[in-house]
Amino acid sequence: MNFALYNFRMDIRWFSDEARDCSAEWRATLVSADAWQQIGQAGAAGGEAEGFFVQCGSVEGYAKDSGGAFRAAHEKIASDLAFDLGLPVPPLVLWEDGAARRAVSRLPFTAAFKWDHARQAPSAVTRMMPALTQAASAMVAFDSWVENIDRINGGNMIVSLALPQGFGCAYIDYAFSLSHGWGCAPANPTSIRRGPYPEEVIVDGAILAETVFAIEKLPSTTIEEIVRRIPDAFMEEQRRENIVASLVTRRDQLRSSLGL
Repeated sequence: MNFALYNFRMDIRWFSDEARDCSAEWRATLVSADAWQQIGQAGAAGGEAEGFFVQCGSVEGYAKDSGGAFRAAHEKIASDLAFDLGLPVPPLVLWEDGAARRAVSRLPFTAAFKWDHARQAPSAVTRMMPALTQAASAMVAFDSWVENIDRINGGNMIVSLALPQGFGCAYIDYAFSLSHGWGCAPANPTSIRRGPYPEEVIVDGAILAETVFAIEKLPSTTIEEIVRRIPDAFMEEQRRENIVASLVTRRDQLRSSLGL
C-alpha cells in the first residue's frame, strides 16, 4: 500500500508522541481488530452522535457512529487523506461492534479542550494564535475540498497547551462531509470556501496555497485506494465511486475556487 510518500513540506500534526507514532499504522488499518471497551456514558462529551470514550490496553480513543455507517466511513476517508497531507486530523479506524458500525478516533493528546472552552481564556488564545493561524489556514483548503459543512462548531476542534512543544490542535468530526451533501449524485462544484475556523484567524495566503498545491499533487490512485477499500458494510459501492470521482473533480477546481 503506497501512502505518505509525497514528502510534502507541511506537517502540522501537533499531536502527542503516542498519537504520532501510531498514525502510519492506523492509516494502513481499515477495520480495527482490537477489543475496545467503552469508558463512561455515551453522549457525555456532547454532540448529536452520542459518542463515547473507549480503551484497549493503554490506547484511548473516541467512538461514534453518527447514526449511519457511511458517516463513519466519511471520518475514515478524511483521516487518511489528512495523514497523507500532513494535516491535523487524528488517526482513525473503523470498528464493527456487533450490529453497530463505528469510527474510533485516537485521542491526539491529553489535557484537551474544545475550542469553545479554550477561547474563554484570552491569554491562552494569544499564545495559540501563531500556530493556530497556520493550522486554520491549511484546513480552509482541506475542508473546502471535502465539503465539510460542520466545521463552524465550537466542539469540532480541540486544542492543548500541555504538549512538550507547547501547542497542539486537532480538527475532528467529518461525518457531515463528502457524500453527506452529495448522496450518490455528482458532487457540488468546489465553489464555497469553508472556514477559516476559528473565525478570528486571518488566513495566511502562502500556507493556503501550499496546502492546495499538496492536494493537487496527491495522486488520483491514492484517492482511489483510500475510498475504494471502505467495506460494503460501511458504504455501498455507488457512493464510494461517486466520492472518488467527486474528490478528483473538486481537487481540480480548488485553486480557482479559493481565488489562487
